[in-house]
Amino acid sequence: MDAAIAVYVAFPGEPMVKCAGVDYSGSGLRAIVPELEVAEGMEMDVYMRMRNGVEVEARAVVVRGDEGGVSAFRFVELDSYQRESVIREVFAEQRRRLARARRTR
Repeated sequence: MDAAIAVYVAFPGEPMVKCAGVDYSGSGLRAIVPELEVAEGMEMDVYMRMRNGVEVEARAVVVRGDEGGVSAFRFVELDSYQRESVIREVFAEQRRRLARARRTR
């Protein structure tokens, strides 16, 4: 899902850095990480607060680092409740978009 939410990332044990979320799903996210040099294979801590108010804290591995300013992360440690909350929010946003598209036809 497209993300207009703040995402925070950090190397384990380091302070969090605010990023701009590009999109996210139950398996990972893409974000613009301006202050850190990230590369494929690095593990990072991730925090995001979704539009529905659910806070997500996860460990993620970088699967693509800094391609055009956007890095891709795959969740490797994420509580099952949080994963389900992310998935529900993604589907809810898709339903909202479909409803808007139907109204504009």
